[in-house]
Amino acid sequence: MKTLKNIEWIKNHHQALSPFGKGKPTLANLQEMFYGKEGSIYIHIPYCLKICKFCILIKKPGKPNPKYVDTLLKELSMYENYKVVRSLYFGGGTPTLLSVEEFERILTFIQERFGKPEETTVETTVTEFNKEKAECLSSLGVNRLSFGVQTFNESERYLLGRRCCIKEVIKKIKLAKDYFKIVAIDLLYDLPYDNFLLDDVKKAVELGINGISIYPLVYNKSMKNYPHPDVKKNERDFIEAYNFLKENGYSHLSINHFSDGTDKFLSSSSFTAALSLLGIGCGAAGHVENISFFHIPIPYLYSRGIFQIVKTKTPEEVLKGKKFISQLFNGVLVFNDFSVEDFKESVSLALSNEWAELNGKKLTLLPKGLFWKHNLAHAMAKEFLNKWNNRYEK
Repeated sequence: MKTLKNIEWIKNHHQALSPFGKGKPTLANLQEMFYGKEGSIYIHIPYCLKICKFCILIKKPGKPNPKYVDTLLKELSMYENYKVVRSLYFGGGTPTLLSVEEFERILTFIQERFGKPEETTVETTVTEFNKEKAECLSSLGVNRLSFGVQTFNESERYLLGRRCCIKEVIKKIKLAKDYFKIVAIDLLYDLPYDNFLLDDVKKAVELGINGISIYPLVYNKSMKNYPHPDVKKNERDFIEAYNFLKENGYSHLSINHFSDGTDKFLSSSSFTAALSLLGIGCGAAGHVENISFFHIPIPYLYSRGIFQIVKTKTPEEVLKGKKFISQLFNGVLVFNDFSVEDFKESVSLALSNEWAELNGKKLTLLPKGLFWKHNLAHAMAKEFLNKWNNRYEK
């Protein structure tokens, strides 16, 4: 049995599920597979005026190509029989680099073709958000705005390459609260030199933020040059922040997200494969049934209407296991389709390290387990594949 002394901390759900691999290449027709399906849409806007030092996402420096929105609408029109009943999410990059007119074109098109989603989220940086954008987005049905704050500490913001001061951050958050039902923010820990997570969540609660996502920083080449807190300190800081949020009426919702009860973050159910996800745009990913797909991130080609999409297929029974394990990211796993015995070693790992408690068929993550959840999911994925691999290959 592994102990914490020889476990490398896994920081995100992509790495946690990496034992499942990427599947086998397929020529599946995505338009046919999405026909009549219900789920969500993700739209990727890869452009940023400046690349932050810590960023590992798919992005391109500069303003959006004038033809980019034309291509988005062209691609969306290929899925006119897809039914969107849950959520629409604009990610990036910096979606709010789009003009008011471009947002109006996209949102009007989607609402006319697919209906009005229950939840529409737009990610934004502080610097690319203003009153004009707030008025436009709220009038077009956007009801959830998400800021990439990362931290309220000025020194850390400088190290991360953030472009504005805390005074401006607070000003823009207050502006957003005047226009949107839900305002959410991202916060980072495992920062260069030290964490300020408890101070950050205290400020977020003070500002009345509805949804707070707490991510450990995934090191890129730039961030690796700085010293970072050790795993034990990160664990203590996370649990300290968790306890403060719980004491102030917040609860864990999904993956790294906490809500005051008003933020449902519906898009998160699609990110963990619970619902179909139609990914549109350069660098966007999605999935439907047992097919996953990914747009190769070459903005120049995409803006010319050249779709380079890699599609892979996962065996149905493997996908069933992956979806089951993914539910762990919501903090609770119920053993209905699988038994506790099927994951005997992983469950033992969770219980012996006080990551979770087991009541009958229900495994509930404890605060410590929410910190280590990606490690537990990784262990469960490996155990699942080791036990049934020969059967699936037949």
